[in-house]
Amino acid sequence: MTETVELSRSSTGASDRPLRIATLGWHGAGNLGNDGCLEAMIHFIRREFPRAEITAICPGPDEIRKKFGVGAIQMRWEPGPRWMRGINKLALKTPSAVFNWVNTSRHIGVFDALVVPGAGLIDDYRTNFLGRPAVLRRWCAAAKRNGVPIVFASVGADPIRNALSRWMVKPVVPMATYRSYRDEGSRDYMQSIGVDERATPVCPDLAWGLPSPPTSSRSDARMTVGVGVMAYHGWRSIEAGRDIHDPYVDKVTEFVDWLADSGYRVRLLIGEKSDQRVVNAVAAKARCVATDAWIAPTPAASLHELMAQIADVDVVVASRFHNVLCALKMGRPTISLAYMPKCNELLEQAGTPGLCQMIEEFDVEKLKAQFTELVADRERLEGIIRQHVRQLEVKLGEQEVVLARLLQTAGAQRD
Repeated sequence: MTETVELSRSSTGASDRPLRIATLGWHGAGNLGNDGCLEAMIHFIRREFPRAEITAICPGPDEIRKKFGVGAIQMRWEPGPRWMRGINKLALKTPSAVFNWVNTSRHIGVFDALVVPGAGLIDDYRTNFLGRPAVLRRWCAAAKRNGVPIVFASVGADPIRNALSRWMVKPVVPMATYRSYRDEGSRDYMQSIGVDERATPVCPDLAWGLPSPPTSSRSDARMTVGVGVMAYHGWRSIEAGRDIHDPYVDKVTEFVDWLADSGYRVRLLIGEKSDQRVVNAVAAKARCVATDAWIAPTPAASLHELMAQIADVDVVVASRFHNVLCALKMGRPTISLAYMPKCNELLEQAGTPGLCQMIEEFDVEKLKAQFTELVADRERLEGIIRQHVRQLEVKLGEQEVVLARLLQTAGAQRD
């Protein structure tokens, strides 16, 4: 998929030590999409630089070490004992802020490059300015101060609704030596808040480059529908979003029962550990659970496992961004119950725009009509999707050539 970069560190005059690359992202926290983007970046680095030392800076270092066999460190320190948390809070979190800055500066200087591997790190979804925005700024500012090149590869940028969060994030992106966005909407949003992105490329989400599992043959001739659920409570918080979450569960349950009554088999899909709560809620309410139309849902530990589950379905209705992406990557016609416009942009990238509704206000009757039209046009849509997916993979390969040369140069300059 990508041109091999025929360079060695010694050929550029650099020492023969391995490249030391840090990645930064919300990895190891249970979201399959975030971890899938990291996995794609690790595969790329290992292919181009087999001896590279990779360290993931993330909230779940133990999980990432076990999952991918790379080094990993905690991206931020939080006081553990209750009394320490109390003191930190009384001091307006100044002690933890000072410690995090010192700790970040101590770690970052040993790396040749800091890579942000895709995913939607540039937003304030369920966080405030002291959450992801502050973490992103701290690590990138420390890298810049220590002369460590920063790479943003196919990142997503969603609305940053808090003014302090925008203030925190806005100076960060221009620090990057190289940056690309995973869709036009992300680039346009950053342009709209005052970052000059006219010359910044758009390159598909890194997860498009993951290997696809084979599609197995099934003995049951009935069409199977994958329904990707999401523990969605609105943008701000779980506590404030019960009036969004509960109607969503009810409508998904109604749609699942309609599918079963219409002769389809149903399999629920998840993209984050928290989605299991929705699976449990739907399973407790759906009439079809006791019938052979219901395929017992199983958790997926990675995007590869999720795609293996999608390989056994014919069409997909999903909410999470990477559930939609994996369905399209597997060539499955898909309807998006989107929580942000980025989900709809995936459909556009795959050549099937318009097969969507917004999650907070979707209408079940409209969804039934969309689904009926999608099934009737399934064969044609599959051909379109597969053609577009091949084009997206080619674009990712072109970016990999650029990234390989950039990381090669970064290692040489840091010696």
